[in-house]
Amino acid sequence: PNKRHNISTLYVMMVPPFPKAILAAIVISAVSSDAATIEAENAGAIQMVLGSTLVNPYTVSYMQDAAGLVMGESTTQEKDSLFGEGTSTEPTDPVTFKATHKYVKITPRTKADLVILQDLDATPGGDIVLHDHPLDVEVLQDGDYYVEPDVNAEADYSPVYVVLPINYNLPRSLQVEELDRLHEPDDDGSEDDIELTALESSGLDPDSAYPAYRTGFERVRGRRKLIFGRRYRPRGCIFVWDTSRNGWYPLRQAKISIGRLVWWRYTHTDDDGCWVSPKKYRGRVYIRAKWRSNIATIRKSWNELLGFFVSDPLFSMTRSSNPKNHNIPFSDDRLWMKGTVHNGLVLYNDYAASEGINRPIRNANVWVWANGQRTASAPMLKKFPALPAMAGLAGLTQLNFWSFMVGIFSFVINLVPSHLRPDLIFSGISGYKDTRRIHQVVFHEAGHWSHALQAGTWYWTNLFVAEVTNGFFYGGPYGDGTQPSQNVANQIALVEGWGSLTEGYIMHEHYGGMFTSAFSGNWRNNAKVYLDQFDMNQVPMTRATSTIDDWLLHGLFHDCVDENESGNGRFIDGITGAFINSIDDNVYVLDTRELYPIFRYLTSDVWDACDFGNTFVRGYAYDYQDINVLFQSYGFSCVNYQPPPPTRRPTPYPTRRSIPYPTRVPSPTIPIKPVKDDCIICE
Repeated sequence: PNKRHNISTLYVMMVPPFPKAILAAIVISAVSSDAATIEAENAGAIQMVLGSTLVNPYTVSYMQDAAGLVMGESTTQEKDSLFGEGTSTEPTDPVTFKATHKYVKITPRTKADLVILQDLDATPGGDIVLHDHPLDVEVLQDGDYYVEPDVNAEADYSPVYVVLPINYNLPRSLQVEELDRLHEPDDDGSEDDIELTALESSGLDPDSAYPAYRTGFERVRGRRKLIFGRRYRPRGCIFVWDTSRNGWYPLRQAKISIGRLVWWRYTHTDDDGCWVSPKKYRGRVYIRAKWRSNIATIRKSWNELLGFFVSDPLFSMTRSSNPKNHNIPFSDDRLWMKGTVHNGLVLYNDYAASEGINRPIRNANVWVWANGQRTASAPMLKKFPALPAMAGLAGLTQLNFWSFMVGIFSFVINLVPSHLRPDLIFSGISGYKDTRRIHQVVFHEAGHWSHALQAGTWYWTNLFVAEVTNGFFYGGPYGDGTQPSQNVANQIALVEGWGSLTEGYIMHEHYGGMFTSAFSGNWRNNAKVYLDQFDMNQVPMTRATSTIDDWLLHGLFHDCVDENESGNGRFIDGITGAFINSIDDNVYVLDTRELYPIFRYLTSDVWDACDFGNTFVRGYAYDYQDINVLFQSYGFSCVNYQPPPPTRRPTPYPTRRSIPYPTRVPSPTIPIKPVKDDCIICE
């Protein structure tokens, strides 16, 4: 019935490398509004265009030939043409190169293959980087994604390309084609001359962001290092525009790839947004944002849903521009929205770590859309892949489940591999394109993530069923506080109350205030003072809700842990708004952490305010009277804990240990007579 974010709003993106049958189904089944949304979301996405195949100077055979030139195995004419006349020398002992890596093409055929490739791309160490395009081909137009032109019409998925260590063994289930065997020169410079010779004789352009054939190339003695330059270790910093600060803010803990031709590496930015390449390079290298870190995989456009090989180009650099910084401007929707959501997740994890919330965002699938309805959700579909099936056990058919959650036919989303379905969704961001607003929404949904992991799949399934049912029959996921039944409405109040509390407290921590609504509300300085004004509504609530006029439990949670005992909150009628009683808050929890006293009790057996209150009061029984009064003033008379009376310890029966031992009397000394040698029986 209102604008609030919820758990169950979901749309679907379908893109290469997606099964062709599903793509056809989308074209047939998508209604006009869906097609318009798809087209709008794809706006700005650029397809990569490739040209002819390049000479790869790092193949074993090419490096061997270059070594022959350097070591004198070639003819005088060959050496003179390379190094200049008069530079030929006598042949020396040949150098034999061994392959250090293999360049392969992998064609996934099943969803299980996609899972393997996703894990491969996340291999620790950062030296395995998957690409959706061939690496030894000239790039005519750089872009965000690539569509393989020669894929078999019967194939379900497009191939990926990757360079692997020579002894790396891939699962036998994968269809793998070895394209080349490569030799990677050592970073210590011991193979510089050979590498430079191979690069020069290949005709590649060292100044191109992607290598291309050079025309009119003249091999002049002494120019090899001048042309390709000395090795250098690329480094720099990346910043994203922050509207709240009206300045640049570091892109923190973000995964990026650095590379040239076949050699690519992963690294991460630090908390200052700065990064250092784990490998040295020559010539121009390219830096791309992967948006797939140990925190989250973030996908924005429709052609990124399954494209976990896809990355966004950021900038290129040479040795002369090293180190180089890069700014992501507010005008670049594609990168700015991803970067802003990513930083919001990092800020949440910072706060969670300081609060003892041991369920931070880790390996989440996050969808970020500029278009669509302004909403957000935490469906947890990757983390809880069995959730749709379990919804049937809870009384909801999968058909109804999916048809409510998506804007196209239900069977389409059901075919999306479970490991690529979203855990968190943020849509319609173009309607609230502001750093603080986006972060407030992120903090809310991230709070749901932590709660869901702690409470478990069945708990979250029941919540989902409740909100989907409300959406079907009552026009919105929350209902009026009694729908679809009082029991499940009480669970909604608990879950959404926790989400609202996290957004308010973390906004206060980072920004000193919060919006009355993240999507469209006004700014309020000091979020905690704002929450002190919370009015709890007796359900059913048919009036319009707001952050401080609601039936959810964030006001109650706030009063459990705040330090202010002079709030002016009220308990009022949810239909008329009539006053019932004042909120009586004298609770003070002795804990330096703000949210931990709440989060610790949001477990799988805590379904409503009564469960929470009766657990909370026992955990902080030293203040049980004030806690009882607080919950009862919120309308929850079910919380009335009385500690058991102290029991008088009975007088113990005498025990052996309670009876003192008698004083021991030493035994008399008995003299011993000496024994004679010839005595048989001595007296």
